[in-house]
Amino acid sequence: METLILGDKEIAQLKSLSRYAIENPLSMDNMLDTINDPSNSPGIKPEYQVSIPSDFKVVFTIDEYPEYNVRHLSVSRDKKDILPSPEAVSMIMKELGFKNKIKDCKVALEKLEPGYTAINVGEIA
Repeated sequence: METLILGDKEIAQLKSLSRYAIENPLSMDNMLDTINDPSNSPGIKPEYQVSIPSDFKVVFTIDEYPEYNVRHLSVSRDKKDILPSPEAVSMIMKELGFKNKIKDCKVALEKLEPGYTAINVGEIA
C-alpha cells in the first residue's frame, strides 16, 4: 500500500480546488447535463480536479439542490484494482473543508472503468 503524503504544494492545490468548487457550484441543470452527456463530467474538467503524487485523483464539487448544497468528493487511484484507503480519503476531506468524519458521511463506490473504482463521499454543506 502506498501512503498519501500531503505536503505544502498538495495542500495548496486542494485549498484552491475547494475555493473553485465553492465559487462555481454545480446546479441541478449542470448535474442533469452530466448524466445526459458524460463528457460534461467534473471528473473530466481539470478545474474540478487535482492529481496528487502516488497516483491519487481527486474530484471535488459543490452540488446545489433545492433545499441544500452537498460537498461531493471522488477519490480514485491511477493503478488498477487499488482503492484509496479511508485514511487517505479522510486526509483529503479535511483539506477540502468537510465538517464530518468519513463514517458520518454518505459513502459509495463508483466503478469508473474495468479495474478502476472511486470512493465517493457526500456531505450536506
